[in-house]
Amino acid sequence: MSELYPVADTLIHPTLGDTYGMVALEAMSHKLPVIVSSKQYCGFSEHLSDEDAIILDDPIDPKEVSESIRILNNQVELRNKIAESGFKKSQLISWENTVKKSTYTFLVSI
Repeated sequence: MSELYPVADTLIHPTLGDTYGMVALEAMSHKLPVIVSSKQYCGFSEHLSDEDAIILDDPIDPKEVSESIRILNNQVELRNKIAESGFKKSQLISWENTVKKSTYTFLVSI
């Protein structure tokens, strides 16, 4: 995948059921703008805002998906802004940070 991401323009992940969506996080870490299903369908989206990605309300709506692609294709400034914001978000999500948060939550819950 490390060879594929640098030659891609966008990651489009209109899933109906992905508990996390690691592919979106990986793409963001390669500074790709992402189009992804909402948190109802993709767990990773709960970490995202409209600044980090284009979030699909209905991933099986071809008009919504195609409009999202058109927006990123035609609005270069927005595309770059989403790519940069997504990259910054991806740098905050690591196994180390996840373990720290989980440990803190566990200790607080006891």
